Amino acid sequence: MKLIKLTCPNCGAQLEVDLAMKTMFCDFCGTEVLIDQEKHLLHFEGTEEAGYQFERGRLRAQREAQQSYPFDYSQSDKDRVTALILCLFLGIFGAHHFYAGRSGMGVLYIFTAGLFGIGWLVDIIIISVGRFKDAQGRYIK
Repeated sequence: MKLIKLTCPNCGAQLEVDLAMKTMFCDFCGTEVLIDQEKHLLHFEGTEEAGYQFERGRLRAQREAQQSYPFDYSQSDKDRVTALILCLFLGIFGAHHFYAGRSGMGVLYIFTAGLFGIGWLVDIIIISVGRFKDAQGRYIK
């Protein structure tokens, strides 16, 4: 029985490995490892395949993100001054929400008189400080 000391590639723990064994489990992280008896190295079961699948998934997600958002959506094409004027004069009826493309909130404002006036006042403040968003979640600047 020949024991050698190696480091677990998953958690970095020091392991005493019997070279007669073909596989073992790390005492600390529980990962199954294969023992290469000629090179005295530890190999994870299927690590190359797992790494390949992870990289493929990462690249696919990156591609999908670029296709979904081909350019920067951080700022809306709507004007904040227009939204503020609509909110001040017709905010009770949700005109600023219709302008921003948020028709669901606009209808809610119509039937609740601007969320009983409280939502209207809050929206005036939110638009004034530049934190009002359009239907795509972009800030109206």
